[in-house]
Amino acid sequence: MFELLQNLMSPASMVFVVAMMFSTGLSLRAKDLKETVSGWEFFLRLLLVNFLVVPGIMLLFVQLARLDHPYSTGMLIHACVAGAPLIMALTQLSKNPIALGATVQMVLMVATVLIMPILLPAVLGIDDVSSGALIRPLLLEMVLPLAVGMVMFNTAPGLTEKIRPVVSKLANVVMMIFLVLSVVAFGPYFADLTLWKAVVVGMLALTVAFYVGYGTGLDGGGKKSQLGALGTAQRNTAAGVITAMAFDEPLVFITFVFINSFMMFVLMAFAKRFGAGKNMPLLSALLDQQPVAR
Repeated sequence: MFELLQNLMSPASMVFVVAMMFSTGLSLRAKDLKETVSGWEFFLRLLLVNFLVVPGIMLLFVQLARLDHPYSTGMLIHACVAGAPLIMALTQLSKNPIALGATVQMVLMVATVLIMPILLPAVLGIDDVSSGALIRPLLLEMVLPLAVGMVMFNTAPGLTEKIRPVVSKLANVVMMIFLVLSVVAFGPYFADLTLWKAVVVGMLALTVAFYVGYGTGLDGGGKKSQLGALGTAQRNTAAGVITAMAFDEPLVFITFVFINSFMMFVLMAFAKRFGAGKNMPLLSALLDQQPVAR
């Protein structure tokens, strides 16, 4: 049974990614993206943190925990993929502007497609990963359905308004089925203590990334700081799944999915705290000591 479920993971992952990206595209208005991207300094800091600092943080934690392949590979994939569709849900939970959240997601996702095929082999220290093999599924399964959704939203808003709730619910159902299938299919690996060590260490690294991402906003707890934190810590599930499935060793995929799934619930709790007008404990202490940049 487990072998059958594992064989279903590849087509299931494709359906999951396409559904999530198409649903995201149906919520992105080109005009809103153009208006919010004007604050380019924030997005430049966001890019530097996500594709320079976060890989460094994850590499440090991998070395400190002395984790090797395939666990380290699953962790380091996290470090190289950003721009998760879930950023939109976190934006809503934190009660921040949807347009800004959408722009954060879009900028980081496009950067992932361009940078990750070069960054990942460098971070892993290997040269046998084909950039073309990574770019093609990213374009076909992420960029294309996202672009189709955006075109529909900007050219046929009436039709989009009718189908968006249905597509959104369908995408959420597909996501939950995929996550459950991922857990059940690889049940025999639950007894692997090194796997759980990698999950805990990976989540700790992403928690550090959350606090580092908070500093990209420079608005002392405002919308950019909050979305910088959430957008940095929530890695790109779709891109990560595509990349992890390219490796033959199942534990690469399992490590990635487990870290991502558990961290998702942590970040939803963080976003709800922001939405309730509260900062994280460490952030509150830092804000009390430092002046707010305007």
